[in-house]
Amino acid sequence: MPKTEDLDTKASDEPSFHSDEIYYFNTHRPRDLVLVLQNRYEGFDPKIIPDLVEQAIDRKITSIVANQNFGTGHLIYILDTDQGQIVFRANRHLDKPEHYMDLEKIFTEKYKKAGVPTNTVLYTDTSRKTVDFDFQIMKLLPGKDLEDDWQGNQEQYDTISRQLGQIVALQYKVPVDGWGRFKPGEKLQGAHGSAHEYLMAYVDYDLEIMAIHGLITKDQKSVIAGFLTAQKTMLDQQNQAYLVHHDIADHNIRYEGDQVLALFDWENAVAYDPISELGSASTWVCHYPRRQAMIEGFLKELG
Repeated sequence: MPKTEDLDTKASDEPSFHSDEIYYFNTHRPRDLVLVLQNRYEGFDPKIIPDLVEQAIDRKITSIVANQNFGTGHLIYILDTDQGQIVFRANRHLDKPEHYMDLEKIFTEKYKKAGVPTNTVLYTDTSRKTVDFDFQIMKLLPGKDLEDDWQGNQEQYDTISRQLGQIVALQYKVPVDGWGRFKPGEKLQGAHGSAHEYLMAYVDYDLEIMAIHGLITKDQKSVIAGFLTAQKTMLDQQNQAYLVHHDIADHNIRYEGDQVLALFDWENAVAYDPISELGSASTWVCHYPRRQAMIEGFLKELG
């Protein structure tokens, strides 16, 4: 946790900083990095992609199209190859290798064994020996984007939301060690020793930021901090964490009709309790309210 005496200086000089210890780490990147990533495609030569792909998975590229529709810090290209379409995903401007790219293959394999439809990672390289960035090659997912290409009605959407509730419950089939963001390595190990330790990792800092920008008062800041601190007794009863996707937003879901085809994008995955998904998933942009339908699917799967 940041030292208390550092909070005012950090908060006033830099409204965010990168950490692998908090809930949505992308929101804690330094301001300068966020601005640079907005223009991440500038200066990148996609002509280097065919050689990288051929060396990695032995496929010939016939066309390359940049996909800039995603609100992410990654470069994303859709590639036509002699063996079908694939996705090339890379980063730029990051000082350290993006270890979650390596972990994503582990995440997806464990999820598939639990019965959850997700993406397939074909290759990842975070060594930076060949190029000065990390990259990943994946199969192109089928179906439509649930956020940007919704063509159904509420009944269909409710059916999809129930399926998402079932997917949340299936996460209980994937136990992991530790709590919070995962450390690098083949063994899934959360960076914190308890659920409450993870919850409180950056509470002081984040509340200070909210107070500085007038989103909460000092009194509200104190009340919130006190409430979260008081949850320690309850959370300390939790002795097992699970692989939680932690970002079940419509833009991370592929669908067709009223069926979920895949849940993808593992940048925010954590070791925590899957039931937390029922609270967070309904706060994303939704075409219809989904919380109740997700709870129904969750309870049905748990029996």
